[in-house]
Amino acid sequence: FLDSAVGRSAGGATIAFRGRGSGAPFFHVPGLFGYEFLAPEVGRILGSHRRYFDALQFPGVDGRSAPLQRVEDLADDIIRQINARYPVGPVWLTGSSFGGLVAVEVAHRLTESGRPVEGLILFDSVLGEGGRRRSKPEFLMEVIRRILRQKPGHRLAFARRMMGNKFGIGRWQGSADEEEASAGKRSPEIQAIIEANYRAAASYVPRPYRGRVILFQAAIIYDHMYLRNVPDPRNGWGGVFRGDFQVIPFECQHHELFEEPVHPEVCRRLDRILNELERPFR
Repeated sequence: FLDSAVGRSAGGATIAFRGRGSGAPFFHVPGLFGYEFLAPEVGRILGSHRRYFDALQFPGVDGRSAPLQRVEDLADDIIRQINARYPVGPVWLTGSSFGGLVAVEVAHRLTESGRPVEGLILFDSVLGEGGRRRSKPEFLMEVIRRILRQKPGHRLAFARRMMGNKFGIGRWQGSADEEEASAGKRSPEIQAIIEANYRAAASYVPRPYRGRVILFQAAIIYDHMYLRNVPDPRNGWGGVFRGDFQVIPFECQHHELFEEPVHPEVCRRLDRILNELERPFR
């Protein structure tokens, strides 16, 4: 784990920017686990255009402090880390999944302080439950549809997992069985951060944002997600992003946008966007 104040490894060595270029550097805000390096293929694309820093982390990862419970507090801490690394000048921000919520709040606060944020790239970040609530008939039909979509021998087990997970209400995780198995492999510090981040996401109410935002959206939805709610074409951000807001859908699942191996079309589109960065905004 890293010393979150200035981006140092546990051994004390300073972690430098990666990549090359003279434009505004990218800072990557970690996701649910509180620490996160960009997938190598994403890092190669990003680093071929701009410098980037992906060693930010949330308090509590190192076990020295308690996890923060609000997106706003996480944003303040991330800004402290950014300023320690790069105190002056414009920046770009990226965030995957939950990290996108924090990145949005960071952008708000940096902009309000007079620090330019040239843009945000969000990897399938979802605000709230992501869409309108299904009616009871719609919900029952959707449950049946998803059960029937499973292989015949797997349908009963899938239905039981959905019930154990309360039909995916307000959850971004997998089934209850999968979550329990994964939790057993995590350190207590990371599990505490995950639970705190779920609470932070549930309570976050962002203010309108008028800066440039690019949302990479997963078009293939996990079977355990969006049962209670209809997927929103803007991942719930439509009323928040009021400036240059672009949604780019990809035929892949959530994790394929930012976890290794990343869907190849994501890398191609990111490369194209970075090539166009010097053009004036629309």
